[in-house]
Amino acid sequence: MHRGARDRLVDDGPGIPDDRCDSVFDPRAGDTHGGGLHLVETLVTSFGGEIYLADAASKPDTTIPDTDFDGAHFVVELPRA
Repeated sequence: MHRGARDRLVDDGPGIPDDRCDSVFDPRAGDTHGGGLHLVETLVTSFGGEIYLADAASKPDTTIPDTDFDGAHFVVELPRA
């Protein structure tokens, strides 16, 4: 069981292709997306946390009106201070 802060980040873009899911945080994995995600991963892990690409089947409740949840879903977990 995770103890600390957990948040899900979702965008309204096209999502991440299945063939890129394993390398999404690799800054050398292709286009410009990898560099930014690598930076976020570096920051999160420097605080003892974890970020991962969530399974699309585990989308959050649609509590924000007019939000399109078809994009990428990331979960960020940070330890309790």
